[in-house]
Amino acid sequence: MIGDNRNLDTVTGAVVIGNATTATPVKAANYSVTIGSNSLATVQSGVAIGNTAASSGSNAIAVGTNSKAAMLNTVAIGNTASASYMGGVALGNAANSTGTNATAIGSTATASGSNAIAMGTNSKAATLNTVAIGNTATATSMGGVAIGNTSTTSSANATAVGTNTMAKGASSVAIGNNATATTTGGVAIGSGSVADTWYGLKGYAPSTKTLTTNTSAAWVSTASAVSVGDADEGITRQITGVAAGWKDTDAVNVAQLKAITAASSTKVDTKGPNLSVDTTRLPITGDPSTSPPASTYTVTLSQDLTDMHSATFSSDSSPTTTVINTNGVTITGGSSGTVSITSTGLDNGGNKITNVAAGTVSATSNEAINGAQLHETNVKVQNNTTKIATNRRDIDNNTANIAANRTDINNLQNQFSAGQRDLKDRINRAGATAAALAGLHPQDYDEDHKVSASLGLGVYHGTQALAVGLFVRPTENLMFNVGGAFASNDHMLNLGVSYRFGDNSMKKKSPQELQAEVTSLKTENTDLSARLATADTKLSAANTRLDSQAAELRALKQQIADIQKRLK
Repeated sequence: MIGDNRNLDTVTGAVVIGNATTATPVKAANYSVTIGSNSLATVQSGVAIGNTAASSGSNAIAVGTNSKAAMLNTVAIGNTASASYMGGVALGNAANSTGTNATAIGSTATASGSNAIAMGTNSKAATLNTVAIGNTATATSMGGVAIGNTSTTSSANATAVGTNTMAKGASSVAIGNNATATTTGGVAIGSGSVADTWYGLKGYAPSTKTLTTNTSAAWVSTASAVSVGDADEGITRQITGVAAGWKDTDAVNVAQLKAITAASSTKVDTKGPNLSVDTTRLPITGDPSTSPPASTYTVTLSQDLTDMHSATFSSDSSPTTTVINTNGVTITGGSSGTVSITSTGLDNGGNKITNVAAGTVSATSNEAINGAQLHETNVKVQNNTTKIATNRRDIDNNTANIAANRTDINNLQNQFSAGQRDLKDRINRAGATAAALAGLHPQDYDEDHKVSASLGLGVYHGTQALAVGLFVRPTENLMFNVGGAFASNDHMLNLGVSYRFGDNSMKKKSPQELQAEVTSLKTENTDLSARLATADTKLSAANTRLDSQAAELRALKQQIADIQKRLK
């Protein structure tokens, strides 16, 4: 104990250094350490160091002016730092930890929810399992992660990485400087990117030139969009390195679009005879004898034709012959190539197919499409190819940035973990050395032996420390002391001087003088005991003589009585 107006009550193993300058005294609990004016360590094994520092939880540590560690295993280090829930850690000026196992590191950093982590000046992790790392980084909803200067997450499980990055939608992700994700599950990647397109939007159908009526996941989005730019602000990017997709929901690359263009480059000759077929009849009209002969023939057959294995149609004035048999329909002759329709398919003989109406384009359609539809698709594919290339470059850049950020985050986490371990080790060593120093005690004043030594052993959370102390008392009222404690590479030293005030007019005897007096008293007591024993012996002998004399006296009385009777 060093200082005035201190109060140790009946505590054990406490260390108290400092004066109480107000009505509240310096106060300590068993095995606690209290250093500083008005400091308080009110629960066992607490540590309070600094002016008005307060440790009010078991194993709680408060270091710094007005610091407060209020619950079990809390740590508050820094001016007005405060850790008020079990396991909380607050490091830095006005750092504040108000959640179970919450960690706040940095000037005015605040971790308010259980398991919340806030690192950086003015950082704020406001609720359960939130993480805010960076200057004024803020995570205000459960599970939110905000990493970067002024980054913000305001919905559950949202993630924002980058300077001034915002993730406002639930489970949204925003990565990059000034990136913003506002929709539920939306993803914004890249500087200035904005993800604001919601899920449930229909895709464009080229066949109808309107929004699709197909409700499958390939045509209607089931999650909010991924954005790599901001069209409103003219921010666009290519996506590069995209492999060829094969599922309906896969992205298409430029190589696939080029393949479609090459496959559709074959032309169909529109010249030549026309053939129209009716499902109920095959009438033949057209006069080949006219000049020029008719170029269109219509064949009509009765529905009642039976037992026909083949049919051949031709005109004497035309080299064109049409054969219909079990193999199919074959049209030969003329300047055009042979056209055949068989069970294996259509061979158009290198002729064009013209006047083809636009077919329906859908997952279940089996209609043919025309050149205009294919051209429209090629244009869109080319545009998509350009956009995909842009997006690919952006994604590559973002991938590199994300990797760099991930490395930085891992480095920060490793540094933080190493710092925590080092801090824990230092705290354990400090506790062990303080406990060892607390075990040093001087002997009572002895005028013949004015120098004494003391040895102390301290253990705190498995860490051991050894302390050695020396005490010198040149007078009964004055004492000098020096002590040192050692734990691994850490050591703690103390120097002290103590002076006893009060009236010394009544000289106190030394232990040796008191011992001599006790010995003399014992000798006198032994002599008195011997005298009492002799007196007891003499008294016993006197009593024996008295008894004999009394018997003789009784006999004489009896004789006198007998004589008196005879005389009468």
